[in-house]
Amino acid sequence: MKHDPFERLRELFPKTVREPANPEHARRRLFAVMFSVIVAFVLWFTVSMRDTYTITVESPLNVVTLPAGQALAAPPLATVRVQLQGVGWDLLQLSRRPPGIDVFADGPKVDLRGAAAEGANLPAGVLIQSVQPQQIELVLDDRIRRRLPISLIGEINIEPTFGMLGSAVLQPDSVVVTGARSLLEGFDSWPSTPLDLNGLRRSTTSTLALSDTLSGLVTLSVDRTEVSVDVAQMTEGSRQMLVRTENVPPSVSDVRLIPSSIRVTYQVPAAGDDYDLAETAEDFYAYVDYADIASDSTEGTVPVALHLPEGLLIQDVRLDQTRVEYYTVRE
Repeated sequence: MKHDPFERLRELFPKTVREPANPEHARRRLFAVMFSVIVAFVLWFTVSMRDTYTITVESPLNVVTLPAGQALAAPPLATVRVQLQGVGWDLLQLSRRPPGIDVFADGPKVDLRGAAAEGANLPAGVLIQSVQPQQIELVLDDRIRRRLPISLIGEINIEPTFGMLGSAVLQPDSVVVTGARSLLEGFDSWPSTPLDLNGLRRSTTSTLALSDTLSGLVTLSVDRTEVSVDVAQMTEGSRQMLVRTENVPPSVSDVRLIPSSIRVTYQVPAAGDDYDLAETAEDFYAYVDYADIASDSTEGTVPVALHLPEGLLIQDVRLDQTRVEYYTVRE
């Protein structure tokens, strides 16, 4: 019987018994390895940040002052590229929050390298290597002040059977705007930001910001206005009216209109005595202006207009006849 030549040798050594894996031990070893890596990285990073480096950042440009009586007529450059040299710790902070460059302009041309050296708030030891562009030219114009009415932008929609008692009221209703002449001469009012009111059933007041599309180029005396909308329930009224003819020249003895009367339907506030007053007001009437007859190029019809009484809120006026026929009688 043959024997394995290595069997005797194996018997001389004790058998190795593999111990079952210990999860807690494995987790401790993994934690120790990770902790060592982190400590090594922190030490390396701390030492590296003490070295000198060069970085390039986008620094915001802030125009602080301008020549007397001048204003910006166009937006200046928003940012410039600044190359900085310094210790890693300082540059790390500046890379996350680049320093702003304050410009104190005494004319349209600005030396940005000089402005950066004087107007940038940098830590001690950080040097400016270069600025791109090195020079810019500001677009300037005479500075003027104008008081402009505030124009309400947007829509106000009222629920059916309700109506606005007059127009929306703004307080304040005007704003003083200061800026370049070339910018402000084109404005006859200053717009608000869009207002969107839908389905109103009651009076409301809201605060609305003014438009800031020229922010940085102009200054406003106020930046918002209060908008008041007076809403009330309405009721429908109706009147049959004779149609008058106004501004008839002496050479015309009479003007005949067909039909001679029309029905007018309208809305008035349900509360108060507006309904009764609208039915009887003498200065609530329909008329035709003879100037329309004299210039008529149609087949003998002219538009009917309405004269509304002062002090009465009459809305949504509808005529059953918007044009009438006519013929004139001369002496």
